[in-house]
Amino acid sequence: MRPFRLPDRWSPTLLLLLTLAALAGAPAAAQSDQVAALREGNRLFREDRIEEAFDAYQAGYDAAAPHPVLSYNLGTAAHRLDRLPEAILWYRRAAAVNPGDPWLRENLESARATLGLQPYPAPGIASAISRNAQWLYLLAALIAWGGAGLWLARSRAPLRPVVTLLVVALVVYGVAWIAGRSTPRAAVVLSECTGRDGDLPAGSEVWIASHNDGTVEIAAGGLQIACPAEAVRPVTSWE
Repeated sequence: MRPFRLPDRWSPTLLLLLTLAALAGAPAAAQSDQVAALREGNRLFREDRIEEAFDAYQAGYDAAAPHPVLSYNLGTAAHRLDRLPEAILWYRRAAAVNPGDPWLRENLESARATLGLQPYPAPGIASAISRNAQWLYLLAALIAWGGAGLWLARSRAPLRPVVTLLVVALVVYGVAWIAGRSTPRAAVVLSECTGRDGDLPAGSEVWIASHNDGTVEIAAGGLQIACPAEAVRPVTSWE
């Protein structure tokens, strides 16, 4: 029996359709809710109802699929309300999904300057991997789709390069997944935290070494400080 094989002329089209289907899947509903929250928050913000605008933005925020403009506007609203530690947190969350926005960088630096604080440096190479995990996920997806495209587009493509690409994609994905769950994570201190090794003022941008239900262990400037969990929020979700 001859193995099933798509006609060559169908392969690019099928690959494009599969890619579009993957991009337009489950997150679409979440994005729609966030866009609705963004519109409502913007309306309230224009009416100078800043507190209500902040609440509207926050009601639509989805940590699993963060919307960059919604995160940025939450930071802007918190900034207008003079809640600078919260503003820094939301600016950092916006920067995690849209790091190239110049207005975002300017507002973040303004909030830092007002508080007189600078972020603590990341502890180690593993944290650098964790901070750039989204790019590793993207790279893994591109490598995997490259292997799929090679297999679909060439009727007699050798199997070894395809398998190699898929293995490399799995390795890159695995590195990003492990780094994101086993390395210190960026966080912002929302209320002053006092530990046996020192104090952390509200607005400090730190690194969480570990956490449990009650406390978080924070790495800051070579110090290990235990803070109440409610005083610290991660830039990305705990999950």
